[in-house]
Parts: sequence; C-alpha cells; structure tokens
Amino acid sequence: MSARDTPGELGHLPRSLLIVDDDPAMVQVLAATVRELGKLRFATSGQAAMRLIGEALPDVVLLDADMPGMDGFEVLRQIKGAQTTRDVPVIMVTGLATEAHEKTGLELGAADFIAKPFRPSIVLARVRTQLHLKRVSDQLKALSAIDRQNLDHALVELQSRNVLLTQTSAQLERAHHGLLQFVNAASHDLREPLNTITQFSGLVLDDAAPRLDAGNRQHLQRIVRAGDRMKSLLDDVVTYARLLSEAPVEGERVELEAVARDVRHALAEAIQDSGLVLTWQDLPTVRGARASSVEVFRHLVLNAIRYADPQRPPTLAITACADGGLVRIGFQDNGIGIDASHWERVFEPFRRLHRRDVIAGNGMGLTIARQLAEAHGGSLRIVASGPQGSTFCLTMPAAPADYHGPSSPSTTRQLHGI
Repeated sequence: MSARDTPGELGHLPRSLLIVDDDPAMVQVLAATVRELGKLRFATSGQAAMRLIGEALPDVVLLDADMPGMDGFEVLRQIKGAQTTRDVPVIMVTGLATEAHEKTGLELGAADFIAKPFRPSIVLARVRTQLHLKRVSDQLKALSAIDRQNLDHALVELQSRNVLLTQTSAQLERAHHGLLQFVNAASHDLREPLNTITQFSGLVLDDAAPRLDAGNRQHLQRIVRAGDRMKSLLDDVVTYARLLSEAPVEGERVELEAVARDVRHALAEAIQDSGLVLTWQDLPTVRGARASSVEVFRHLVLNAIRYADPQRPPTLAITACADGGLVRIGFQDNGIGIDASHWERVFEPFRRLHRRDVIAGNGMGLTIARQLAEAHGGSLRIVASGPQGSTFCLTMPAAPADYHGPSSPSTTRQLHGI
C-alpha cells in the first residue's frame, strides 16, 4: 500500500471499471451507461480481459457470459480463483438469463447478475452499489493492514520491554542480595568495636565509679546507653534489609489468640513497668507466618507503651472483624495521638516525631511492622487518631472456614471505621 492509500483518502481515488463483451455495440451501450462512475477499459474476449486485469486491477468488472473461446464463466472462475484478484467484484451482464446460468454465476462468486436486455438505470445503480462496497472493503483492508502493522510494532515493543523487564528484575534481585550481604557484613563489622566500646565503658563505670565525680559518671553512662541504642539500631537495619529482600510469606495457620499471649509474655516486664492494660477479644485464625505475626503485634504493643499519655494509665484493646477474605485487626490505644498529617510519615524508616530523650525508640518499629504485614499479603495503617488515642488497622488474609468471628455493627464501631 502506498503512502497515499490511507483509509481517509481511498474514497477520493479514481475508480476503474472493466467492460468485457464480445459485442462492440453492447460495449458502447454499457460505456455510455457507467461513464460517469470512473475510468473505463474494454475487452472483447476472455483472454484480453485477463490480460488487462493482470496489468491493473479494476474496481468492478462488467462481464458477459456468452463469449467465444474463454467464456465469461471461465473468466469469473479464474478471477475468483486467484489470491490477487478474488476480491474484485464482478457483475454478470449477459443474455444467458436462465435460472441455471444465474445460479452458476453466483456460485462462482459473481457479486450481481443482470439479464440482457437491461435498463441503464438499473445497471448504473448496481454498479454504483458495488463501487461503494468495494470502497468500504478497501478502507477496511487498509485499516486492517494498519492495525496489523501497529500490532506487529506493539509485539516487537512488548518483547523488547519484556526482555528489559527480565534484565531489570535480575539486576534488582542481585542488588537486593548485595544490599543484604552488605548490611549483614557492615553490621557484623560494626558490632565488634561497638561491643568493645560499651563493654569497657561499662567496666570503667563499675570499677571506677566511687572515684569519679557525678559529671564523669554521667558521661560514661551516656556512652553505654548510646552503645546499646546503636546495637538496637543495627538489629533494626538488618531486619528491615532482610524484609526488603525476602519473598512474600508463605501462608500457614496462625492463631492470633496465641500470638497475643506470646507477645504479652515476651513484653511482660515492659507492660508491668508501664502499667499498660492489654486486652483482646475474639481474635481469629489467619493465614501468615507465626513468628512474623508475633513481631507485628510486638511492635504495635511497644508503640502503645512508648506513646502513652502520662496523664492517664495506658490501655490497648485488640479486636477483629471479618471482611470477605480478609481479617481486620484493630489496635486501639489511649495514647497521645498522631496528627493526621503524620499518619503516613510514621511508617517511614527512622522517622521520629519526638526527641529520643522524650520518647525512646529508633523510629523503625512501625516501618518493620508494616513491611511484615505486607509480606503476609496484608497491610497496616492508621484509621483514627486524636487526643484520646490512636487506632491502627492490621489486615491479614483469613484462614478459610476457620473464622466466623464478630462482624456486627457494634464490633465495627469499636474499630473506629476499620
């Protein structure tokens, strides 16, 4: 297809008609009838018609059936039998007007059949119809060719992008693996001098404390505390790097009632020292990893302890409700609350909203908790927060047929819009 044969322009190209009849007088009559429709060519035999068709495809052929040598039916058979010419519309205009002749012509692929003698207006109307159908057909073919070309380009582009994506995925996997190796190595190498600093600072503090004044003792104590914070920070960094590099958690049955009991036992000292009242009700069985689930609960309980309001005893209520294939677990505390503008920021690595001397921590607890939740195929977000406390919503995949816990309006209200 040439550059000018675009779908929008095909309708404006000159039409070509081929009149085939062994009677010169009939050729003249047909020519006078259809002259206004396009460029005309003429043939008085079947052989001459096939030669002209081979030179340039016409848009419509007006074909007589009864001709010496190669008759019109044979010409029609050859036109419709060749790949390059089979779509050319052929109108039989013949004196062989029996039902059998018409049937033969139509079965061979004739677009129309007109018996002689004919009315010029009928011939004109039918030729015009075939030209219109041919124009529409050409436009559809042009669009189809463009679509095929675009599809071919799209497939090539898709294959190229797929190769690039595969390469990028492999590079990211290597980068993640390298990152984890680097973090582990750096953590290991940093711990040795850090342990030396804290250990010998502690020994000096223990042995020389009576001989030190209050200022020097305080300096040593700060060194020891800073070392402990550094070790805790290294642990959090290694944990976070491992979570970024690991594949999603394979699901197993996790009883959250048991998870809550394990966390209460593990944090018994912190809970007792803070006076936290930790309660839960109707916790379900979910799909996830038990150790990771314990870690998520642990960070959320510690968060409630750290951000407790000093004006009232801290509380944390854990409730759950079913939501299709998910379980939504609410952690509702009565702490100091979080401004709405910081709801997402608190999940960023090392993000702290308060000075360390006011509220302890490395700013990684909620980050790790969210990463673990997403590794389970769930999520962690804040759904409510104010002067009376905050509510975190943890979603986890439900264990099918194992949980028929509360999904009543009263429970939903307790979760503050979870």
